[in-house]
Amino acid sequence: MTIPEVTLNDGIRIPMIGLGTAKVKGSDGVRAITSALDGGYRLIDTAYNYENEGTVGAAIRRSSVKREDLRISSKLPGRYHSYQEAVTAIQESLYRANLDYYDLYLIHWPNPKQDQYVEAWQALIDAKKWGGLIHSIGVSNFLPEHLKRLEEETGVLPSINQIELHPFFNQEEQRKWHEQHGIVTESWSPLFRTSEILHQEVLQELAHKHHKSVTQIILRWHYQLGGAVSIPKSSSPERQLENISIFDFSLGQEDMDKIAKLQGLMVVLMIRIQLFMKNFRELAGANSLNYYYLSSSDCEVFWLFFLSFSFFKSISRSLSGISSTCCGSLLLSSFDFLSILFTLLILSNDDCDFAFWKTRDLTHAVI
Repeated sequence: MTIPEVTLNDGIRIPMIGLGTAKVKGSDGVRAITSALDGGYRLIDTAYNYENEGTVGAAIRRSSVKREDLRISSKLPGRYHSYQEAVTAIQESLYRANLDYYDLYLIHWPNPKQDQYVEAWQALIDAKKWGGLIHSIGVSNFLPEHLKRLEEETGVLPSINQIELHPFFNQEEQRKWHEQHGIVTESWSPLFRTSEILHQEVLQELAHKHHKSVTQIILRWHYQLGGAVSIPKSSSPERQLENISIFDFSLGQEDMDKIAKLQGLMVVLMIRIQLFMKNFRELAGANSLNYYYLSSSDCEVFWLFFLSFSFFKSISRSLSGISSTCCGSLLLSSFDFLSILFTLLILSNDDCDFAFWKTRDLTHAVI
């Protein structure tokens, strides 16, 4: 299967769909990436911080696809933004993957408080000049203000900016800025959280209309969104094939407009609350389970719900003069809810799940 390509501002051509590899590691990761290459993928995205550049390199060596036909991308971590450390990290990335060059190399985050991203950018510019260690240079998660500064201080704009982009966060203004300045937009997390976005009614309706899956509708939307490159992650050969099988149909303007209206926090919040409550009810009703695992995503549900709860409570009080006592009784005990929230926030971190004992008191929590 041939995937359409886009030309970057330095003349390098890359496929419009690639494979994301975050958390894809070891022998299972090699098999997954090799499967993608054999199935038609030619763009593979990795990063120094993913700790799987070696996995990507092993898959490339196992594949029958010629190296010159591939586009391999990696990223510089924020802790190596000083010039010499950036140069060393680029070399280390190549050693890890056992590659002679990267087709794309990006600065993973601007880290503006550290304020060394221009220095790191100069290192990428120079590495591109030195014997072809890097063929094209870009950034990830940069705002227009960061991109302007790169151009002002080095005279070079990135070829690509990899940003969070999906139907719930369509980044319209950022994409317009990219287009005006010749920067290709690349979408990380193009499918958001698949388990959540698959339940969105508008996307389900469009999938039924076009006889496609919800993921295919979303990836086609990316493709038609002014040429945004997407890098969905999947280890399943069937899903990998499904994700690139989007070039035999198109979305009409009415379809695109419907998806555009999904932009906004409340849509995400409502899906998360629905899924959380569904999962909680199912687990609470299972006699064989004594506790409920609450992921970091579920913690966000509590946090977002609390913010919405507080906002509507304040609006209600302002408009109708309802007493604080009455509001508290109508919207559940604020003290109890804050106790739950406080417990979650104290225990919360990026690598932690929670085990909640199956009781009426959710504040009895253990890690």
